[in-house]
Amino acid sequence: MFQVVYASSKQVCRSLVMFAVRRELKLNNVETSLMRGNAGFKRFVYNFGLGLLTASWSFENIKASDSKRIDAIKKVFTQVTMQRPEYTWMKLYPSTVYQSAFIDLKDAFSRWRKGLGKFPKKKSKKKGDSFTLYKTAGIYLEKGQPALLFTNRVVINPGKLIRLPEVADCLG
Repeated sequence: MFQVVYASSKQVCRSLVMFAVRRELKLNNVETSLMRGNAGFKRFVYNFGLGLLTASWSFENIKASDSKRIDAIKKVFTQVTMQRPEYTWMKLYPSTVYQSAFIDLKDAFSRWRKGLGKFPKKKSKKKGDSFTLYKTAGIYLEKGQPALLFTNRVVINPGKLIRLPEVADCLG
């Protein structure tokens, strides 16, 4: 079973308050395979970025922060790596999956540099792999109709069907 977490945040009296709703998804075999593929894609991108970042430290005459290096690696990944014929399978997955992998990599290096965590290590396949889908635009209720803008509040009642926009597009 996969679980989906919807989180929203808002500023309340200069402190950040997070709200999350956790729902379990009942998926068929095709949907389960797609979810595992998304998690594997995120793991691949994270490990790809980690390898390039650590390799970039050996380059001479380049002085850039980890964040700037990761941004450059993201551009290389998007504009070069994903365009290669052997990586055409990557286009089957939503772009927010690989964007979240680079965001997680930035956070991991930030925590390591501040002394809050250990050096980031490569992700391995395990039970409970996860990926993140971000809301990037709006919700289209019907094709050809204008989009509804997102709010920070999402209500999901138990027993109701939900649609994950980018993942549903991958199913065909």
